[in-house]
Amino acid sequence: MSTYVNTGYQRATTLTIKINGAVADVLPFESAFTQAGTTYPAITTDSLRKLSNTDYNARVTAYAAYVTANYQSQYPGLSVSTTGARIYNTTACPI
Repeated sequence: MSTYVNTGYQRATTLTIKINGAVADVLPFESAFTQAGTTYPAITTDSLRKLSNTDYNARVTAYAAYVTANYQSQYPGLSVSTTGARIYNTTACPI
């Protein structure tokens, strides 16, 4: 049985695209996608919380690359950063 420990870090569940400060789109991070030959299945919020940091970071990096590559026609010049995908927030994640 695995034990999960609340570390005070909050994980992203959506990716928000803003244009000139206004929200243009909100994409669910938990949806299925394929990037660089790897298929990432749809997952629940609970499963996302339980991913190891290594698996979470791999999914975040792949999702950023997927969105950057596949949403260029809608948002020319789009570049997605992984910054802020995991932030320390003891208010939302009290320890």
